[in-house]
Amino acid sequence: MVATEKSHETRLRRMADRQGLRLVKSRLRDRNAIGYGHYMLVDPWNNAVVGPEGVGPTGQPNWTLDEIEAYLTRDASYEIHFDTQIGEEIAGMASPSDLAFPLAHVLAAADRQGVPRPQYRMRVIEEGRQHDPSEAEQRELVEALEPALREVGRSD
Repeated sequence: MVATEKSHETRLRRMADRQGLRLVKSRLRDRNAIGYGHYMLVDPWNNAVVGPEGVGPTGQPNWTLDEIEAYLTRDASYEIHFDTQIGEEIAGMASPSDLAFPLAHVLAAADRQGVPRPQYRMRVIEEGRQHDPSEAEQRELVEALEPALREVGRSD
């Protein structure tokens, strides 16, 4: 079955929504205009454009549905790095929310031992490059961490 452009767009719109992003289609109506029929991804929390590297010739995001899909399905790995003398880490998770339970166990262990919780930061590794997470990725971790802490507290 061949997907129509509209069904492809709808599927990517839902995929973006699940990642805390919004897919926005160009409003240009002139078929000959640069950027006609192209898209961008927006993080609605800070109204910032996110997505594939680079912009179109107009200086604005100018991505095709295929480029958007490649970005949304990219192979990324998420890590937590603890700012301690021994620099421990939790690595290789598929999404920020996957980090919540291992992180909750570390934080709960610190609480049980009566020591201050270690400072930590999340890193994203994509295509061999490490960078800071987007606000949407940070928000995903924070939203998943509270229920994980409650669950870990119940299991102790």
